[in-house]
Amino acid sequence: MALKFDKKSVEGQSPEDLKWLVHSRNEIQELLLRLDLHPNYPDGREWQLFVGAAFSLWRAVFLCHDAQEFSRRHLEPDAKKLLRRVVTRNTIGFADDLEARAWTGGYYINNALFRLGMRTVARPPHKTQRALWKEAFDKLDSLVPKLKKDN
Repeated sequence: MALKFDKKSVEGQSPEDLKWLVHSRNEIQELLLRLDLHPNYPDGREWQLFVGAAFSLWRAVFLCHDAQEFSRRHLEPDAKKLLRRVVTRNTIGFADDLEARAWTGGYYINNALFRLGMRTVARPPHKTQRALWKEAFDKLDSLVPKLKKDN
């Protein structure tokens, strides 16, 4: 008996959104492994920038995995919500990042872009978080050595 899935799946995410999440999460985790297996490559300072960019992309993949584009009307309320949480609780966890994802997703992606020297200003309005995530991932992927295939 074949399983049937709704067009909108878990938490309102479409099957396409979930496929993007799993694929992109696998890509960034493989890149994190490559960084781990090549410590201090190519030099300590640059490697640290790569690790920071990779961590930011790993975190962002969970925040921009649905294709919904966040407009500026979402950014300020999410930033305010996150700021209030820091002020009142002095801590931020992943659930807080997820709740304020319009702002935090952009923050992590921009952090990766800045670390890779790809961004000097805030996000252009014509690009989605997914498109910027992919841009940063592709750049970082090109800079980190590939793993050797086992024979």
